[in-house]
Amino acid sequence: MVEALNKSFGTNHVLRNFSMTVQQGENLVILGKSGSGKSVLIKCIINLIEPDSGKIIVLGQDTSELDQDEMVY
Repeated sequence: MVEALNKSFGTNHVLRNFSMTVQQGENLVILGKSGSGKSVLIKCIINLIEPDSGKIIVLGQDTSELDQDEMVY
């Protein structure tokens, strides 16, 4: 689950209040034009970059509370 995710780089607002839910067993494809935030979203989900605000829950765990060793890839 991604809830109200925001990420900016200076004045460039890449993700604004983005939310989505993916149920266990579902497959998801992220499509969009170049520069639309696809890679930034994925990097936030796998904890490579920190979102400015919002919540990311993966397998029941808030990714902001996990260190790299605790992340499930």
